[in-house]
Amino acid sequence: MMKTQSHRTLKRTARFAASTLLALSAFGTSVATTSAGQHGSGSIWTTGAVCDAPAAQNANLYVAGNPVYVRGENFAASTTFDWTITGLPGGASGDPGDVVTAGSGSTDSSGIFCVLAYTVATDDWGAYKVNVTQGRTSKTDNYTVDGPADAVTPPSDTTPPSDTTPPSDTTPPSDTTPPSDTTPPSDTTPPSD
Repeated sequence: MMKTQSHRTLKRTARFAASTLLALSAFGTSVATTSAGQHGSGSIWTTGAVCDAPAAQNANLYVAGNPVYVRGENFAASTTFDWTITGLPGGASGDPGDVVTAGSGSTDSSGIFCVLAYTVATDDWGAYKVNVTQGRTSKTDNYTVDGPADAVTPPSDTTPPSDTTPPSDTTPPSDTTPPSDTTPPSDTTPPSD
């Protein structure tokens, strides 16, 4: 009888452990799915197309006067987000490390958004970074402004040469006739020591 009671207790313990593990794994999957949905996997891109028009992703080359729209999808639905556009540092842009514009918006009920973020200024050139943040989710995209040729920084030493006056005597020599005797010498014996 002891053997049978032990056997039953062991079976009950195994069933309890299995059902507990099953419940925990289902709960863990539910939490992970909810957490990912709340924080969003999100993706962003820049485009020149207005918000109500379809747009190809990654229109990344702009010139002065172009609008820069930022679009996003797969963010948390009906939730606010913040965005910035910053010039890349180290001589990569005309606004190194400067935030040229910033704002906030809200996603729609599907987690999608589109904002007219910026109109490229005439003195912009180089690479810029768009950063969109919603809660703990932060996404970035870069674009380039093809600036005017005079936006390139000139060399630091532009001092002209000190003496640029031509020589005072530039008249050609008056006697340019070749020598009359061009015959080689007749005795080419080397001298003896």
